[in-house]
Amino acid sequence: MSKSLGLKIVCGLVFVLLISGCVTISTRPISPWGAAWGNNVKALRKVIKQGADVNKEHNQWGTVLMAAAETNSLEAAKLLIEKGADVNKKHNNFGTALMVAAKYNSLEVAKLLIEKGADVNAKMENGWTALMAAAEINSLGVAKLLIEKGADVKAKDKDGWTALIVAANWNSLEVAKLLIEKGVDVNIKSNNGWTALMLAHDRDVIYSLGGIAKLLIEKGANINAKNNNDGTVLMAAAGYNSLGLVKWLIEKGADINAKQKDGETALMLAAAENSLEVAKLLIEKGADINAKQKDGETALM
Repeated sequence: MSKSLGLKIVCGLVFVLLISGCVTISTRPISPWGAAWGNNVKALRKVIKQGADVNKEHNQWGTVLMAAAETNSLEAAKLLIEKGADVNKKHNNFGTALMVAAKYNSLEVAKLLIEKGADVNAKMENGWTALMAAAEINSLGVAKLLIEKGADVKAKDKDGWTALIVAANWNSLEVAKLLIEKGVDVNIKSNNGWTALMLAHDRDVIYSLGGIAKLLIEKGANINAKNNNDGTVLMAAAGYNSLGLVKWLIEKGADINAKQKDGETALMLAAAENSLEVAKLLIEKGADINAKQKDGETALM
């Protein structure tokens, strides 16, 4: 078959598909969110000229400025602000454009938003801040910028979480170091009594991550701090059968015989999970095998 004949057949097939409705060519214009997200300034300028509301919200995407913030689309963000986009407008799901920029490590857009008056301490309904968003993804550059511009490093959300607790929970080591350098209390507790160390431990054990727990202890975190149920980091480590971490915690002075409110000890938790090596170690280090829970049970039962 010749190339020209093949081309005619293809063109004819496309024509048949078009007129039959099997294939359509969309003439729908690009949305302002799509233009902003893709930093398509030409298209964005066009839709604004056609009357697009730069402050309109979308349930899934937030404001148009938030779309630009997500992808660090600096030129699009500049145009939107020039055309009246509110840098402090809040969306129920995303907070402010600055929070979105922090969440996606969009440093250039974050700088622009702050220059244009974005509130670095704005909060969502749950108390979440831009600094917490930066801490979640270990966005050191954005975190530094926010703190330089006055972000409250001690702010809490409705659960009592600070940016440091967030950093510990998500293994964001660099941001955790920065926050500690800025004077954040390493022993501050959330509403349920959890410390940054407790959350750092959970991540270390479950995901085999490391670094933050050691950093926190080096910086004065209380290794025997208790949550609202009187649980400790050692108990959690024992319950997760984390032999290496249990050894390290004991070396650092963890209380082997501490009890939860129901009387459970680290040894009981290890026994309940059939963590034989952990149980042996705890007993070697002085765990009381006769300690009783409130219901009278011991680690041997």
